[in-house]
Amino acid sequence: MRLFWRTWRAPTVRCRTIRGPRRRAPSASLVYPPRKFPALSAWLCRFWLACCLGLLTGAAWAQAQPDTSLADAQKVLDGAEDRLAEVNKQLPATEAVEDFIRLNEQLASVQRDTQSAAQALDAPLADVKARLDQLGPVPTGTRESPDIASQRRELTARQAKLDDARKRAELLSLDASQAAANLERARSQKFNQSLSTRTASPLSPALWRNLGKASPNDADALRGVASGAWTGLRSALAREGSGALIGSLAIALLLAFPVRIVLRRLGRRLVTSRGPGGRLRRSALAVWLLLVGTLSIGLAASALIGTLQSIGAVPDDLLPLAENFVRASFFAAFISALSGALMSRGQASWRLFKLDDATARRLLWHCHAAAWLVWLHYLAIEILKVAGTSDALTQAVDALSALLYVALILSALAGLTRSLRRTEHDPAADAAGASTEDDPKAVTSTAKAPPRALSTRGGGVVALARMLGYCAVLLALLATLVGYLNIAVFITRQIVWVALIWGAIALMLAFIDDLCTWLVRPENRLSRALVGIGVRPSLLAQAGALVSAGLRVCVLVSGVAALLMPYGSNLSLFGNLFSALSTGLKLGNVRFAPAEIFGALATLAIGWTLLQGAQQWLNKTYLPKTDLDVGTRASVSAVVRYVGIVVVILWALAALGITAANLALVASALSVGIGFGLQAITQNFISGLILMAERPVRVGDWIRLGDQEGDVKRINVRATEIQIGDRSTLIVPNSELITKSVRNMTLSNPLGRVQLQFAVPIGTDMARVRELLLTLYAAHPKVLSTPAPSVFIDGIANGQANFNSFLYVGSPRDAYGVRSELFFGLLARMAEEGIALNSPQDIRVVAAPGQPTARPDEDAAQSPG
Repeated sequence: MRLFWRTWRAPTVRCRTIRGPRRRAPSASLVYPPRKFPALSAWLCRFWLACCLGLLTGAAWAQAQPDTSLADAQKVLDGAEDRLAEVNKQLPATEAVEDFIRLNEQLASVQRDTQSAAQALDAPLADVKARLDQLGPVPTGTRESPDIASQRRELTARQAKLDDARKRAELLSLDASQAAANLERARSQKFNQSLSTRTASPLSPALWRNLGKASPNDADALRGVASGAWTGLRSALAREGSGALIGSLAIALLLAFPVRIVLRRLGRRLVTSRGPGGRLRRSALAVWLLLVGTLSIGLAASALIGTLQSIGAVPDDLLPLAENFVRASFFAAFISALSGALMSRGQASWRLFKLDDATARRLLWHCHAAAWLVWLHYLAIEILKVAGTSDALTQAVDALSALLYVALILSALAGLTRSLRRTEHDPAADAAGASTEDDPKAVTSTAKAPPRALSTRGGGVVALARMLGYCAVLLALLATLVGYLNIAVFITRQIVWVALIWGAIALMLAFIDDLCTWLVRPENRLSRALVGIGVRPSLLAQAGALVSAGLRVCVLVSGVAALLMPYGSNLSLFGNLFSALSTGLKLGNVRFAPAEIFGALATLAIGWTLLQGAQQWLNKTYLPKTDLDVGTRASVSAVVRYVGIVVVILWALAALGITAANLALVASALSVGIGFGLQAITQNFISGLILMAERPVRVGDWIRLGDQEGDVKRINVRATEIQIGDRSTLIVPNSELITKSVRNMTLSNPLGRVQLQFAVPIGTDMARVRELLLTLYAAHPKVLSTPAPSVFIDGIANGQANFNSFLYVGSPRDAYGVRSELFFGLLARMAEEGIALNSPQDIRVVAAPGQPTARPDEDAAQSPG
């Protein structure tokens, strides 16, 4: 304590200033020497002590806090169990489709909660098991200390509670999945029963007779609904005033008309002036028009209904009708906006697909009519449900809607058929309709890519779609006339629904493909930035294609789920799939969840970027300033690179949740494969490490391996790249450089030796020849004076003297070129001196005319050589 007080007060003592002519010397009892900034030292010391105290306090507080994971999991499981019981209670009495969807959403929430609770219990359960493993088994021969025994009992009890809670969570999840299957089965039965129900045909008098009998009661019910709505509105206006209602009407009108028109024009202007080039302009503008058209109308309806609900103008029995009004407005606005985005009336250059103007205009009109019909039919059915009218009126409305749907679809198919026939007889009309040269605002003025080829001629997919459409419409018409109104309404709605989903999928696929293609273009800023840090353009293109494929698969899966939604068969399947994807898939002791996967990918990307930056700094900044040679620098850089790759991979695996124990299991499993199938790879890998460590062969060396020789360009962990004389690359496994004899002609900086051999006649001045050679060697700049060149006469035979001379150059790489230059110089000097060089003589015996020609073996025998 005394030392602590002296440490705390010592800097304060040193910071005192003594005024006057005389300054007292510091006391010898002070432990620390005087500092230059005593006040700063005092504050740093106090800050350090405060941090230590805070850490100790936080650790003590954390140890004192109880573990609430079990209690929280129990609360979550209790709530999930109550919701599951409520769903099982409501299931037998469920009739409406909306109720089935609501119950299915509740079951999905139960499954999510139980899975999250089980996942939250994994960590404390593993912690308790680790502590019990640390304590070990109960000793048999000796008595355990009371503290250890008490801790063992507490840990065992807590392990039992955690394990029971986790088993309860798994059991509840199983019960929820079984309840979802029962719900799906009940919905399918209700759906099939509703389709098989037959009513009176619109052609029979029974339907109209029943409608006439029930019309007074139906009129009273509808008047009651209207009277209740008017009474609620009038009382709300008397109580709250008309300002809020007028303001909401003004906002709704502004959103539906001026704001929507202005936003459409603004988006078109921005895309034209500042948007990216290529097809992305078309698809981005189409997505913008879809969003603006849907949200403007939907938000207008939502603002109006929200204002009415806020002032109490909507009675409680009409609240479902108000909510369905907003839903119908959103849905109808989506149909109209999607058709407008795809058709691009009057602007063929902005159209995503190749359609002529007449076809686009006709289809656009039919799509708008379908949106109004869907909106009116949906609201009419909801009004009849709220009013509680008779079944005859509902059947009449369904019959009328089915006939209107059939007429609208037949009109659209007939117009499409006429357009196809016209383009088949006059192909120039199609090209003129899709031309972009007449449009001053054409996207193709800045984009060379043509529109997507969606042929409108009657072949392929278009012909099949037309045939199926005619068959479905005729079947719906027949069902309406026979009396199966539910089947007729379902078929006609499905035709509209399939066309809507197909259009949305086509738009999103085009937009995703265009966006991913634009992001990896070489002139894009993102691409230039990634290429600047070392990413190859081909790798960017591959990444863009993979990302586009993944997103398009997600869009297609969502589209299939939407197409199957009216049948009810996708609720449990896709619900379980999305739940599994959200909570993760467990393999062994590791759970792969989307959050962990994205975290691992982000860790891998960050680590790879840091590794690339460190590699560039090492190669360009640090290693050039050292005394290491080129080969050693390359070895150091390679070792750092591979060590960094291993560290980044381990870092990403740790972020994914894979521990060292899991890696040990994987390594033990791979050991068998390494022992059999991966022997060569492992041998080359270890040989590469030996080459980098011992460095018998380095980057830049000139080596000879068998009958091949060349410069070592790169040493990898598996193979070494050698550039031979014809500038091609020889890839040699590293084990070849370790197990075989390799001649390294540049190891330890050896000298290059040049040997010149020639012969002169015996009558030549030999001393003059020797002097001429030594002068020639001394004049060459690459010939070394130490060791000195030497000239010898190997022998005298056949009237000639054989000279043999040796000289040295600075590097073996210079030997061949210097030898050639010296031979050129030797020939020139001997020609100047008049000294002749002997050459071998070739004597051939030629037969005289009229004599037989000698055989080749006899001719060779007569030759002196």
